[in-house]
Amino acid sequence: MKEFHLLPILVCSFAFAMVIISFQNKDICKATIVMDDGTKIKARKLTQYESGTTDIIKCSGEHIQVPNQTIKKIKYANSTTSN
Repeated sequence: MKEFHLLPILVCSFAFAMVIISFQNKDICKATIVMDDGTKIKARKLTQYESGTTDIIKCSGEHIQVPNQTIKKIKYANSTTSN
């Protein structure tokens, strides 16, 4: 009979862990991208490809792709990278 009392606790613990994992770091904007024309884009994630394009996921969730040549500077939370 005691096993049935442990089952709801185990299920609730698992559900709580899944909620924490799914919402972890989703709203953190890690980078600010400065374009050649002075436009600043705040991004959660960016991926640069050898083909010469960069895929940017904005803080709003929107995906955009830009040529690498149009990026002047990428500023992360702790460092700065120039192109």
